[in-house]
Amino acid sequence: FPVFAQAKLAAKKTQGLAQAKQIGTSTQLYVGDSDDVLFPYRMNGPAGQFINPTYQQLIQTRGQAFADSVIGQRSRNTVFFNQLLFPYTKNDQIWLAPNAKNAWVNFD
Repeated sequence: FPVFAQAKLAAKKTQGLAQAKQIGTSTQLYVGDSDDVLFPYRMNGPAGQFINPTYQQLIQTRGQAFADSVIGQRSRNTVFFNQLLFPYTKNDQIWLAPNAKNAWVNFD
């Protein structure tokens, strides 16, 4: 059984490296499309100026009360860098480390 545990850990490391490579590639594409300007960590704004896309999606699918409970009031008008990179990465699972059980993406 220790051999299986080591193989599983090696597979998770390989998956993590592949995810890091995809994030790097998507960052390079973003920088190329935005005149060599790197994205900010987050953009905050007054109500209506920036709207968190995950928050919008939850409102449409589950309602505003659920969206407020999941995203949090402080993150409603915040767009994070991973959401700016979403058109290049196409999924949010890329931000979750294979061995992290309690990781967050797009939440307060």
